[in-house]
Amino acid sequence: MKYNFFKIFATFVCVTSANFIEDWDQKAPHRWKRSAKIQPGTLPNKVAPVSYNIKIRPIFYAEKGLQEFTAPGQVSIVVQCVEITKKIILHKHPTLEIEQSTIKITGTSNHTIIDLVSVDYDETTNFILLLLSTNLVPGEQYELFMGFTTTITSNNREDLFWGEYQSPGGNKRRFIMTDLEPFGARKVFPCFDEPRYKTPFRISIARKISGNYTTLSNGELEREGITDPELPKGWVWDQFKKTLPMSTYLVAIIVADFSFKEAPRHIFSKPVRVYAPTYLVKGRNLDFASQTTAKLMRFYEQLLGHSYDMPKLDSIAIPNGLENGAMENWGLVTFSDEYLVYFPGQTLEEDRQEMVSFMAHELSHQWLGNLVTCKWWSEIWLNEGFATYFAAIGVQSLFFEFENGREFLWESVQKAMAYDVNTSEPLVGEDLLNMASDTIVYDKGGALLRMIEGFLGRETLLHGMTTYINQFAYQSVTQEDFFQILTTQALKEGKLPLNFSVSDIMRIWTIQPGYPLIRVSKYSKSSVKIAQEICGNYQTNLKHTLLQYATSGNWVVPISLVTQNNPNFSDHAPKIWLTADRISTTYSHDTTTWIMLNPDAMGYYRVLYDEELTQQILNQLKSNRKIISGLSRSQLIDDYFSLAKLGYIPITQALEMTTFLKGEDDFVVWYSTFTALEKIRNLFGNEDISNFKTYMTPLIESALDTVSWDPKKNEKGTSVIFRAKLLKWACGLDSFECIYKTRELFLKWTSNTNRNPIPLDHRPAIYCSLVAHGGTAAFEHIWKLYTKSSKTSPEKLILMNALACTRTSENLTRVLESSLDPKCDLSQSIPDLYTSLAKNPFARPLLFLFIRNKYNQLKNHTKGVKTFAETVSALSTYFTKESEKREVEELLIEKRADLLEESIQNITISSLNNINENIIWMTQFYEEINTWFKSRAF
Repeated sequence: MKYNFFKIFATFVCVTSANFIEDWDQKAPHRWKRSAKIQPGTLPNKVAPVSYNIKIRPIFYAEKGLQEFTAPGQVSIVVQCVEITKKIILHKHPTLEIEQSTIKITGTSNHTIIDLVSVDYDETTNFILLLLSTNLVPGEQYELFMGFTTTITSNNREDLFWGEYQSPGGNKRRFIMTDLEPFGARKVFPCFDEPRYKTPFRISIARKISGNYTTLSNGELEREGITDPELPKGWVWDQFKKTLPMSTYLVAIIVADFSFKEAPRHIFSKPVRVYAPTYLVKGRNLDFASQTTAKLMRFYEQLLGHSYDMPKLDSIAIPNGLENGAMENWGLVTFSDEYLVYFPGQTLEEDRQEMVSFMAHELSHQWLGNLVTCKWWSEIWLNEGFATYFAAIGVQSLFFEFENGREFLWESVQKAMAYDVNTSEPLVGEDLLNMASDTIVYDKGGALLRMIEGFLGRETLLHGMTTYINQFAYQSVTQEDFFQILTTQALKEGKLPLNFSVSDIMRIWTIQPGYPLIRVSKYSKSSVKIAQEICGNYQTNLKHTLLQYATSGNWVVPISLVTQNNPNFSDHAPKIWLTADRISTTYSHDTTTWIMLNPDAMGYYRVLYDEELTQQILNQLKSNRKIISGLSRSQLIDDYFSLAKLGYIPITQALEMTTFLKGEDDFVVWYSTFTALEKIRNLFGNEDISNFKTYMTPLIESALDTVSWDPKKNEKGTSVIFRAKLLKWACGLDSFECIYKTRELFLKWTSNTNRNPIPLDHRPAIYCSLVAHGGTAAFEHIWKLYTKSSKTSPEKLILMNALACTRTSENLTRVLESSLDPKCDLSQSIPDLYTSLAKNPFARPLLFLFIRNKYNQLKNHTKGVKTFAETVSALSTYFTKESEKREVEELLIEKRADLLEESIQNITISSLNNINENIIWMTQFYEEINTWFKSRAF
């Protein structure tokens, strides 16, 4: 669809909910799936699949008589008639060619051929309708045979696609694979492409004998190298055993010249292999992934109370990555290579945590999604929300040094709430045609499971989960199935309030967008009032509260609480339930002492206390913050800054919540603080940031003094990552202590260049500080290391990001010019490089001028305008001036003819929205915040 490009600049759309999650400065470990739009139409349930037999021959090199990047094949589907009908309707994407002359329908009991009257296609629904000459008989089975040819694309999502990697010797090698969730299977072979249909698959893949290729699929290899006179010369079939019943989106087909590393057999009962290019296997870079996979499989088998019934578990590291990061295909899980390939002594702890988090998520899917599957995509949270929650449990249990269980509050719950406050997307929509976004499906889904844990207890939840998995194994389900299981378990264990089911409590949380704000106010000397309302923009709520309540209803809210006289933050059992019939209540409490709701933030709601109660809590934090749990301290920061953005309280009241931070040593508290202050740091960096620096730098330095600036012996996990984040902020704010330590380390390094004295996980912060403050010698030192480092080394990206920290126009110009030089490695990493440069206030003006003046060269070098648009987007995060907005508008108008593709327009519109919102935000908050920092500066 094409738009009038000038309209982009005439109207700014409202701030999207994505703006509310911009502050998470990390790769989110589970942003690896698409937010797909469901294509209209679900299949009539008159004929259902019983089994598939698929044969496919991917051609991904040019060869005489064979068309490159095509895959001819055939499928035999055994179907069962459910209701009398003359029609068989299944899915076929428009890009899939069906050889109509090959279509054949045969009764399996009597081998009678049923004549085909006509074949119709509906591109809107992707339906292929086969009209038969006679009725199918209910209960009888029939075999449907079809020949087809599909295209092998270069689009690595929802398709059969090809990729390429370069070996250390410089040879380029191709591979092909599938990634089919949610609607990709119908592009590869005709099928009943809905998750509710679960059948066994028998798959055969043809390959060339030459080239040392391996074929992989969901099932075990049964026979390999099978000759067939119908195949071209030099081709053979590899045949795989029949799988367990599974949905079409889980089908996996791979042809690659990879080798594998197998985990020791004593760890897990089934073979566990990790595949990757051979040089990585020889370098032992897969040892960590193979053993971690086996340990996680054993853990989930025990935790969830059901064996892993597939005969093997393969994972494969895809060179150059997958757009979605990973895919949980049953028995053959695909990952971007960065999540499986580990470099001992080079991989940062933050990256190791991300690796195990990705693995845990995908491997938990082998039960949660593969064994038990959502009946329809509108309830995909039964797959993804469950995997998000149980991934954290898996990592916490096996890699306790990472504290994923506590980090879940910041990483998933708070992120979901930031997005969910301004979206119209429910977790489960009554409109079956659309799925919610990733943040809602993954993070809100996981957060709601955590809330269930809060009011039922983890033990009850796990007991219910075991029953759910065993009762519905190899079936598809709805959330009501899950809620009914939990209700039965909770009643058995006495964990539900009278006359409530889990569905009564949870259904409104899934079908209604948003979440409640719980207000707590002094009611009398001996009681407080507790009331719920919809959390959203305060001024909007003032106008529309009654209408919203009338149209959307209220939540059933479990209210747990602690008091100054009973500060047991580990007690998450609800003391009060707010409902549609009881939106407020009073609670007996001595109001001369503090009270806090939602200990450890188990509930998915925000809490706002009146000024007197807020001050009592703040007084406790300043006198002895440890009385209040770290998770609750984290949530206070997140609640108050979020509510200030929404207009409920002055921004200065939120800032007061930072006054207890001196010496704070809990990583979750600081992660939430960094999220809350990220926007202030970004935008003040474009103006006067001195007062912010003066206030924040001593607080961060005090945290580093508490946890220590230097690593401890054999330290690993969250404590290492936390220190690295503190260093990143301290050095980014030009902490004198950071600059001093950087120079000291550089002197040691230059006196003995054979030994790098900078701790591995400190290098991103210290290298950046070194380039920023170390002068020409430091820049040249890092430049030399970058040019000499291996392209596969994790260190190379750290060095590149450091080069982007330079503050001199001469060095910045050198970096920018080199990015378009094909002989320089920087030219292979332009998107990452330009994003790093955009973070540097000294680089932003030069970067903008560069992409404007070198537009054509950049377009040619990057083969399109996506990098240009993404660079504009990166810059828009920091632009705050009307003059900057005008320059961006003028540039986009000038290049409008190249920017008409919808995906590119979305990026440019979002960029303009970012700048406009930044300008509004600065007008609203800058003076007030700057004055507050100035008055509180140490």
